[in-house]
Amino acid sequence: MKGKLEKILRYGTRRGTAVLIFASGFFLRAVILLQLYRTGLFGDALAYHNFALEIVSGSNFEPVLAPGLPLWLAACYRVFGESQLVAMSSMLIFHTIFCVFLFLYIRRAWSVLAANLALMIFSFYPAFVFHSVWPLTQMPVAALLICVAYMLDVMNRSRWLAVLPLGLAVGFLILIRPSGILLLLLLPVLIAFNAGKKHVSLSFLTVCVSLIPLSIWLVKINSGCSKFVFFNYSNTMNLYLGNNEYTPLYKTWWFGSHGAGDFDVPEEFSRQLGQIRKLPHSERDGLYFRLAVDHILSRPELFLLRSFNRFRCFIAFDTYTGTNAIKRFNSGRFPGLSILALDAVFYCLIGFGAILYLAGVRKSLIRPKQSKTIILLALLYAAPYWIAFSHPTYHFPVVPLFGIMTAVLISFFLANTEIFKEWLKELRINLKLLVALIFFIYIQIEWISVMIESYNQVP
Repeated sequence: MKGKLEKILRYGTRRGTAVLIFASGFFLRAVILLQLYRTGLFGDALAYHNFALEIVSGSNFEPVLAPGLPLWLAACYRVFGESQLVAMSSMLIFHTIFCVFLFLYIRRAWSVLAANLALMIFSFYPAFVFHSVWPLTQMPVAALLICVAYMLDVMNRSRWLAVLPLGLAVGFLILIRPSGILLLLLLPVLIAFNAGKKHVSLSFLTVCVSLIPLSIWLVKINSGCSKFVFFNYSNTMNLYLGNNEYTPLYKTWWFGSHGAGDFDVPEEFSRQLGQIRKLPHSERDGLYFRLAVDHILSRPELFLLRSFNRFRCFIAFDTYTGTNAIKRFNSGRFPGLSILALDAVFYCLIGFGAILYLAGVRKSLIRPKQSKTIILLALLYAAPYWIAFSHPTYHFPVVPLFGIMTAVLISFFLANTEIFKEWLKELRINLKLLVALIFFIYIQIEWISVMIESYNQVP
């Protein structure tokens, strides 16, 4: 056993191991891509594809969707042609960016062993495999969020070197997911924490760089418009869908993915939404916002309850990949459920590891600056989903941030087996750790019970 562990450590501490892990993960994605290519795009992926085609054609379009991913797809279509294969293949670029910055960040702040472990986790995590080849926003945002974390760490030492990539990463992240605007608003705080409070000019310049891609898009879509459009029309709609008198208390995402006539969609809501959708997009935008705010102010207790439910839902394990494997890609029930279960195992492993890390199981592991930056980035990204509507699939970009903590914890105990044995003997679960673990487990059980109930009631 000791010999095997030494062999694992020997390979795990080599930088070249990262290349082998990445190549294996990339090959797996290429195989999956060729399998999924047989199924046409659907849902949001199809909407992004169509939006990209409108951009390529140069025709007038209404910015219904966030522009970041369609702009990327449009650029790829101009070079390689307009096809689903190009759309799916283009996502592998974001997977590559994600892997590079994940490895560089963990190697820089912790160790090569931890970096290789994290790379291995996310190379074979089913949800990350799927989103690496399917044109949705999850992987691009995850890649940019890790890039932001790494550049903030670089800014701690090489301050001016990180200004351009950090600013552009934040700017493009917001174009892909406008809910990331909190990152821009509090970017000076993140920079001050990592580079020092005296570097006001550093923060100002980085924010200015972030505003460049955002300003270009805002000027483009608002030129000639009578009413200002904030990136796209979907932001206020999402706020309304998650905050109206008909919104379910727990399944706040339901009206975002289900329409008139679907299970658990009230007829009254369908009629109201139908009336709103008869209006021009520019008029809908303000009406969505007013209706949502009026409901929140009239029933603040329901808003608080839904927000607490949105928070718990955000932390539950994701079922998107396994569900679509069964329903859309005809994988069969057993393979689809296996994917779903494997997703849950990977996610819970990361969740438990992050809780143990943050609970200070080994205080020598904690890098206060990096750990606090990771937590702050996760909170800033997640907070808007606790206000509008939430679903486990939206936590995708922050999972790698907590996966870093799990990889660091595992790597430490692999390299220090004697300390691990002593820790097991002397383990004392404090109240803080116990409450966190129970709450995390409860959230997963609650999610399972809610989804089983929903599936059982579908006619």
